[in-house]
Amino acid sequence: LLDTGEGACICCCGNGGACFVEVFGSAMIAFSGMGRSVLLMPHFVVRVRCDLEGVTDVQPQEHMSWHLILECIKCHERTQKPVIVSDEEEVPTVKGTANFSMRCKECTQEGTISFEITPARLRGYNVRAIDIADTGKDVSVVCFECRGYNIVEVVVGEGWQAKGAETSTKFADIDLSEDWVDYDDKAKESVGIYNVKATV
Repeated sequence: LLDTGEGACICCCGNGGACFVEVFGSAMIAFSGMGRSVLLMPHFVVRVRCDLEGVTDVQPQEHMSWHLILECIKCHERTQKPVIVSDEEEVPTVKGTANFSMRCKECTQEGTISFEITPARLRGYNVRAIDIADTGKDVSVVCFECRGYNIVEVVVGEGWQAKGAETSTKFADIDLSEDWVDYDDKAKESVGIYNVKATV
């Protein structure tokens, strides 16, 4: 899929015509040149905005756990506490495997969440690290594929990493649940990440 920049996407699917993809809620519907339509699974992109001082390349560490508030698409019941989703976890499903699976306590609707592994550029996303030039801007940092649930909130916490903006100093195990401050010995100056806000 390629983003046209006009609220739709075009892909070459080899079926004799282009496919136009429109966003419908959180899902996407592809209309093929042969008159067929295909419902694609909802994808949720987590975007993070923050103010950076002396650091760059802010991103999740490998295998970082995500804390998500979910809403059932059937009864709209929300989880009272964040659920934990990790790419190290795999659970069997009817259609293969997922990184998280749960039944709604209210209506028993089953839902799954998986990390999106399709190259981001093919879906029109630009998932990447947060650069110091991105200070105050929303940056897409991860994408999830969801079945049966919508992601309504992301609780930002531990498990982030960064490096010095002007040095090779690495910072790990950063907790972004509040403003983070440290010291870059090579640059001989304080560094920090402030005003972190995550949206879906």
